[in-house]
Amino acid sequence: MSLQKNEPSAGGHSAEEWDGLLEGEEATYKELIEIAQKAANQGDATAQYFLGAAHYFGKGVAIDLKAAFEWYFKAAAQGLPHAQYNLGVMYASGEACPPNPEKAFLWYEKAAAQGLAKAQHNLAALWEAGLGAPKDVKKAAQCYEAAAQQGDVRAQYRLALLCLKEEEGLQQGLQWLQKALEQNFAPAKYTLGLLLENGVGMPQNTAEARRLYEEAALSALPEAQAALERLK
Repeated sequence: MSLQKNEPSAGGHSAEEWDGLLEGEEATYKELIEIAQKAANQGDATAQYFLGAAHYFGKGVAIDLKAAFEWYFKAAAQGLPHAQYNLGVMYASGEACPPNPEKAFLWYEKAAAQGLAKAQHNLAALWEAGLGAPKDVKKAAQCYEAAAQQGDVRAQYRLALLCLKEEEGLQQGLQWLQKALEQNFAPAKYTLGLLLENGVGMPQNTAEARRLYEEAALSALPEAQAALERLK
């Protein structure tokens, strides 16, 4: 899609469409900012989200994390899940605000409840680590699975690891690991290599383990590089 400078309103565009516009030509950014600014000032949540992203990444404007935070907050307060997720990220990492895992948890939870897979993954990670809320591995697994079912490769991998920690979860863990492998996820290659090297859940196969370590090492995964050193 394209937006013309004389287009009267940016209302109605989805967060995904605004994300796509951020990938456009540099010359169009300032025009897009003008359009978005008018809509954002009128309370359009997706335009507010776009301005947040523009300020965060420095597209059409100078990088300004404080402004990004403020625009994300406006959009998040209106219930936009992508803005809620990004606000959670900023709270988690302490960008333009002190690190606050409790507030990160709150905003991830709101976005996750609307089905946003990456928010479900990050919420699960907080449950698993006990950050922002008491540790609850069962709830972490539930959130990981919700994201994994949508194809989020990080969630597929983390869910696989949780399953593999339980003897009765071995087969389910291998199934989720396979899904992550189908997306060429380097940590999944390393983990499957580790299982093959040690004969866990399958016959031991050092040669295949080495091959997987080599593939994972191409992504500069330190664990895979260390495993190759060990097998020399």
